[in-house]
Amino acid sequence: MIVLFLTKLEEGIIFGILIKPIIDTSWDVSFGGIRVVEAFTVLYLIFALQYCYKNKLFALNDKMLTLFWVIAHFGIIFQFLQSPPEAIKSIMKMVYLPISFVLLPYLLLYSEVETQKKVIKYVLIGALFSALISIFQFIGFIPYEFEHMTKGLQRSNGFYHDMVTSRINIMQGLLGLVYLKVTNILNVKPWVIWALLLIFVFSGYTLFSKALIGMFLVGLILLITTLKQETKNYAIGFFIFIAFLVTNFETVVNSTSTLFLTELEYQDGNFDNSGQLFSGRGSVWEEYLAMYSSLSTIEKTFGMGINSGNTHNEFLRVLMLTGILGLIGYTLFVFRIIYLAITNFHRKKVLLLTTFSLSMLIIDILGVVWGLYPFYLVIILGFFSVAINYESDSEEEFELDEDYEESYDGEYEVAN
Repeated sequence: MIVLFLTKLEEGIIFGILIKPIIDTSWDVSFGGIRVVEAFTVLYLIFALQYCYKNKLFALNDKMLTLFWVIAHFGIIFQFLQSPPEAIKSIMKMVYLPISFVLLPYLLLYSEVETQKKVIKYVLIGALFSALISIFQFIGFIPYEFEHMTKGLQRSNGFYHDMVTSRINIMQGLLGLVYLKVTNILNVKPWVIWALLLIFVFSGYTLFSKALIGMFLVGLILLITTLKQETKNYAIGFFIFIAFLVTNFETVVNSTSTLFLTELEYQDGNFDNSGQLFSGRGSVWEEYLAMYSSLSTIEKTFGMGINSGNTHNEFLRVLMLTGILGLIGYTLFVFRIIYLAITNFHRKKVLLLTTFSLSMLIIDILGVVWGLYPFYLVIILGFFSVAINYESDSEEEFELDEDYEESYDGEYEVAN
């Protein structure tokens, strides 16, 4: 990847998408105190910035979104007072957002057709690598490296330190399939798409992730409501087939019920400890809210400079980082994303991609601090940006932003 960065910058940018799921398996590998994962994050950021600057992509960014994101992360200034190295890491992760809103859209909408094909291939292959690891561990083909027991259910991280990493890769694969359905750019056989969908959903099931199960259900509903009647039948039948494939339907129902046992008992009045809801996130949220309530007025307003993933909630992360000022900025950021999605609902061809990527973002805002996962932004937010910028209902060329037209140097042809 480094060689490609230095010789063929665009090839390096695209290749990084392919190898990211492989790089993440080396989360505990370091050389001279430098972790491989962090080195990848820094290198990719540097060259992605160079790529975006070279091709004048930042003119395509939604300026309001960028402004709200900066306001939400203003507390990084205070983080410098506590730990400059951690503050620098926070800044690098923060800068991934403006890159994420333009990188995939440019590669998939503006680049040459061969480049577009390569990008979507790499998106799917990278996701497939991670998915197969989870499946092979679940069926016993390869041993578990990391596992957790949740209410008697054996959960695997694949070769990853964090369950979220496996989830991101599965979500990447699902969005890649949706984009493939929208464009048919690779012209693959229908059975290949169904096979990949089976693998991604099956691997997601093996994670026993509540949020991911919620995304599957949302995705099924969106699939049924946004696509043609004959596709609805295939979709319903396919998901029923998956349920029976994982041993049998009863096993799926029982394991899913076990996973949500605490929430079901709380709903029935048989359990009154709200802190144990959502895999114990309730108690974490209560602790951080109690910490916030004990702060001084200035700290409540401007934050404490704590940019922690332990909050398991994006709103709480920003509240501890930048205080109520940051929370307002981040809330406006979320509303802006929702607004952009709603104003693009009329584009029927990409409606599934728009709503599915939006649902992923909204669900994970509550349980995952995706602002601290750079490639969550690059892929998930990237596909969302592709959806809201894709000209789906006409054969006209993609309309460039006026600012972009003025700075466009004609190096790349604009794709239909």
